[in-house]
Amino acid sequence: MSGPVLGAFARVLHAEGSFRVRPGEAVVFYTDGITEARNPGGAFYGEDRLRQLLSGLAGASADDVRRAVVADVREFRDGAEAYDDLTILVAEREPEG
Repeated sequence: MSGPVLGAFARVLHAEGSFRVRPGEAVVFYTDGITEARNPGGAFYGEDRLRQLLSGLAGASADDVRRAVVADVREFRDGAEAYDDLTILVAEREPEG
């Protein structure tokens, strides 16, 4: 669930790869504002929590995944100040048939 930063630095080299999104699958892109969101006690939301949430959303629509992540991060923050933006992009491939 981690990988290179996209487009943030002009002179950083990254490994290149590819993958296939099968019908009915989705890809989730997010910024560190999601995983580094903090609760009132200063704890980070983290990749483990995000991974656990996403695993429970298998088969959900892209919009439902987006809404669930944003809602869970806001609930986790419990009114704590946001230090960064929450940016998430969920792209899904239409199921066949």
